[in-house]
Amino acid sequence: MAIRALSRIESLADIEALERRSYAELNPARTVFDVFAQSAERAPDDVALVYLRDADPAQPAERFTYAELQRRIVQAANLFASLGVGADDAVSLLLPSLPQTYFALFGAATVGIANPINFLLSPDQIADLLHVAQTKVLVALDPTPGFDIWQKVEAVRERLPGLQILSVSQFADRLESQPSDRLASVVPPTPERIAAYYHTGGTTGSPKLARHSHANQCYTAWVIPQMFDLGRDDVVLNGLPLFHVAGSLDFGLAAFASGGTVVLPTPSGLRNPAVIANHWRILERHGVTWIGGVPTSMAALLEVPVGDADISRFKFACSGGQALPIETAVEFERRFGRPIRQVFGMTECAGITTIVPRHAANRVGSAGLRLPFEEIVMVRLDGEGGIASFCGAGESGVLAIRGPHVSPGYRDNRHDTGTFVGDGWLLSGDLGHIDAEGWLFVTGRSKDLIIRSGHNIDPAIIEEAATSHPAVLIAAAVGMPDEYAGELPALFVSLRPGHSVTSQELLDHLAGTIAERPALPKAVHVVDAIPVTGVGKVFKPALRWRVAREVLLARLQALDLAGAVFEVEVGERAGVGTLATIGVGGIPEAERAALGARLSALLGKFSLKSELRWL
Repeated sequence: MAIRALSRIESLADIEALERRSYAELNPARTVFDVFAQSAERAPDDVALVYLRDADPAQPAERFTYAELQRRIVQAANLFASLGVGADDAVSLLLPSLPQTYFALFGAATVGIANPINFLLSPDQIADLLHVAQTKVLVALDPTPGFDIWQKVEAVRERLPGLQILSVSQFADRLESQPSDRLASVVPPTPERIAAYYHTGGTTGSPKLARHSHANQCYTAWVIPQMFDLGRDDVVLNGLPLFHVAGSLDFGLAAFASGGTVVLPTPSGLRNPAVIANHWRILERHGVTWIGGVPTSMAALLEVPVGDADISRFKFACSGGQALPIETAVEFERRFGRPIRQVFGMTECAGITTIVPRHAANRVGSAGLRLPFEEIVMVRLDGEGGIASFCGAGESGVLAIRGPHVSPGYRDNRHDTGTFVGDGWLLSGDLGHIDAEGWLFVTGRSKDLIIRSGHNIDPAIIEEAATSHPAVLIAAAVGMPDEYAGELPALFVSLRPGHSVTSQELLDHLAGTIAERPALPKAVHVVDAIPVTGVGKVFKPALRWRVAREVLLARLQALDLAGAVFEVEVGERAGVGTLATIGVGGIPEAERAALGARLSALLGKFSLKSELRWL
């Protein structure tokens, strides 16, 4: 049998009612392979997967039934086994959104450990992840216009001798020679066995690979249909990258588990401007009932008129990755008549932590309710980063999670400290509170707090005020280094197409909107685009580095040293964290010692680490 929604969930009481039955009884899937076997057994001829090579809805699409999808996964598992992959071996993937990505991902999980990698990373970062995973086989996209994946493969090949590399076309060809009706020479997985590694971050520092057991992923596959009331008639437009937990699990495995249909809109998904431009016509053409995306994607859809597209089958949207601006949610529902439901998740929780249920009354600003058979609490930390005590309803603290989806830890258990803290608890690093009715409100990340003279400022206060301005599309607030206050708030915004606004006009708007005066930004930057990660999340470190560079350069230039030339670089250095490197040129060697002491005294007033070098 396939996983199906068992009840209509609207409140914590409905979740508690579902928990009166045992989880083992409710979820028939024990391994990822079970998910596909059960869906194929129930309805082999139902369409499981639709692939759009082109964003033009009029172009033909490629379709795979559940029987075909299962056969391809079996063939992939058998192919990897023939290449020597066993239960403890990793198969890494550098692939965009293709049907073969799903075949390889879940075939690898069946025979060994799947390790999808963000192909937008640098060759060095990719090589590090391949090494940490101890990759035995790599499947990567062939040379393809618009993608530089194969060039990166060539760059890392020499660093990893013994690595077996298949282009995706080779992978597809070699599937045909493999049995499709049985797992040959494959030891069937167990619930406790590791199914996948998913890397966290991937932009700075050493790579961390979160391990997912089959049981972890099967929980995600079961719980999302419960919270969203999904079934065989549902169709999801999955424009998220498949190297991320949301694209592969939340909007992939869970949809397959419910017996619905997954539509992949071109290899680039929602990163393809043509997919955004044709979005509503794609929904009409394929009868899409739900969509998902990061807040930046949801905001972009506000700029696309529905026109004469028939979207009557469209039921709701999901947004995750970071907090959804309230103004975006309100405007989306007003414009399209469908709600956006917040999905809050973590890689370390198999992609899901809390959800605003599809049938729940809207709870503005909430990240949702806990999931069935999951515990979430707010905690106070002790001096060593462990749990000191639990907070009461409405009390602010750090979010702790325990449940069937919590990872058994990182590939390198040295990274577990401060995250996996014992007794099954995972500390998320998110700040917030849980109200008396069980709704979670996330106010920020502990690392994103702006601390001004000891006053903790939640960036969300500034960002929500900024996005309430009709010209602002995306807003991101960060701490700007200051020698007296430690940090001052700085704001970056990108604008809606066809709109304009000055920094001063935005400051005036914020002055009339933000009640918490210390949170009023000291600088507003209107930029063409806010930097985002490969999955569309706002990448705040880049903004912090930029504003820190501007502040330090301004202070150095204010010294008005004759002939001096300054170069300032701010970024991440392994083992150090954020570091400002100050290059000084045009200074005679005899004067450098005295000037170096003066500059060190100036830079020492900032909490930001720095180092001097002479040009």
